[in-house]
Amino acid sequence: MTTFIASIFKKNSSFYNLMLWSLIAIVSAVVANVTVQGFLFLYHRITAALASVHAIPLWVWPIIGAVPVGFFVYSIVPSSMGEGIPSYLEGVRKRGGILSLRETVFKFMAALITLGTYGNGGFLGPVGRMSAGFMSFIGRVAGRIGGRRTIDPALQLLFPICGMAAAVGALMHSPIGAGIFAVEIILKTNMRYRQLFPAILASSVSVYIAKYFGFDPILVIRANQVHMEIILLLEILIVTVSAGFSGKAFILTYTGVSKLFQRDTILSPLKQTSFLIAGSAVSSLLIIANPYLLGKGFQITDALMIFNPDILRGFLPPGLPMFGVLFILILIKGLGNIFTVGSGMSAGFTGPAVMMGMLLGACFADLFHIIPGSPEYFALLAAGFAGYFASIMNTPIAAAIIVVELFGLYYSLPAGLAAVVGYMVNQNHTLYDMALEEREEKLEDQPIMP
Repeated sequence: MTTFIASIFKKNSSFYNLMLWSLIAIVSAVVANVTVQGFLFLYHRITAALASVHAIPLWVWPIIGAVPVGFFVYSIVPSSMGEGIPSYLEGVRKRGGILSLRETVFKFMAALITLGTYGNGGFLGPVGRMSAGFMSFIGRVAGRIGGRRTIDPALQLLFPICGMAAAVGALMHSPIGAGIFAVEIILKTNMRYRQLFPAILASSVSVYIAKYFGFDPILVIRANQVHMEIILLLEILIVTVSAGFSGKAFILTYTGVSKLFQRDTILSPLKQTSFLIAGSAVSSLLIIANPYLLGKGFQITDALMIFNPDILRGFLPPGLPMFGVLFILILIKGLGNIFTVGSGMSAGFTGPAVMMGMLLGACFADLFHIIPGSPEYFALLAAGFAGYFASIMNTPIAAAIIVVELFGLYYSLPAGLAAVVGYMVNQNHTLYDMALEEREEKLEDQPIMP
């Protein structure tokens, strides 16, 4: 009996690993929810305060926000620039799960200023990077308890992975898809249970905590829970292929804009700030056609759920067909996000990618004369979401599962088909890998910060 119990608690036994993974998952879930809710609390307070300043139009604030980001945040820690996922990839792939705490703190400030001043971008990348960074620090501290390393170096890798998974879960309320996303985006075709199991545990616990305390997800899908007509398969395929090629165009455009702003070069604070102001100005001017696209654009997403043509049209000409309106919104949102992040401001791609994917689905729904609010309408939204997500992120499994978790099981067919097709169309053009190459070129001569 004693031998049996000893074998259970033996290092690297299944029970030992399960207990260790569970502990890391619980800590990650708590850290992620505190990080997410703290960031959202400050974000909402800042945006509300700026909205009350009636003397300054809302579209001017992103330009103003570029000044402190460039002169203060980036002049101190240049690596906190841009999207958060490339930094996460670098830390996990090449540094054994070591993510700089200093960069994490400054990333928090840069993203809060960018998004708080109505910058065009998403929460997932920056907030996920923050949670992963905090967990990486906790792992390093735990690994040196008593003056010696008590945690296997391979386990250090799990801390940022679980931190990312838990943050995505807390933001999107996707317990399984979030865990897979955190692993799939770094390991792709070489995913292993040793990383997947703890990540899924972390995201699942994180979603439970978020729901227990009544924290809302950043995206609520109110899809009609009824079977779609099977004859819609051709339309779904058209949406998925279009989403794949649209994602490819997005990546190529971002590559050109980032090169224009010299993202692979360390610049002086003045020049860097001027680029940030220029990128934010272009993004702000674009959204004048529809002010609801400003910042996160929550109103546009809500308008898609109930198909509110007034909000979707904004200031666009009344005579313009609705599919033309939706297509223009895709261009505006995409270019706005590209110029915001491409110039160096700290924001994410995921939120805009999700919105553009659903706008694309709605655009084709209007072309095919599909009734808004019907199961077929939401099937095209789900296909656009999954196809665009898989195309840009190159994470087809996570894309399919996240869409099913958000839309419901009735939409598993468009989600799965779109994720696979979107990935296959664009599998050799990964947005984050390209951004990671820029980051490495820019920071290769800089020391690793603690």
